[in-house]
Amino acid sequence: MRVFAGDAQVDVFAPDARLLRRIRLNFKSPTNLEFGGPDGKTLYVVGRCGDAAWTQGVGCVDTYQAPAAGRSWTLLQNVP
Repeated sequence: MRVFAGDAQVDVFAPDARLLRRIRLNFKSPTNLEFGGPDGKTLYVVGRCGDAAWTQGVGCVDTYQAPAAGRSWTLLQNVP
């Protein structure tokens, strides 16, 4: 799977580029995402809150429970 964050959402794509799901966020400017949590299945999405300018204001974070652990989390844990 591949993910793309932008425009108040995260889009999840299959390897053949089919859109699998769209995750709506509570803020409109996501800037980064990563899997974490005890089992690697929690997707954390961070970004700017409201209409704050870049490097200004407070940040926002949304979480989403994924069906599988993220690849980078799995590699860092040495999980097969």
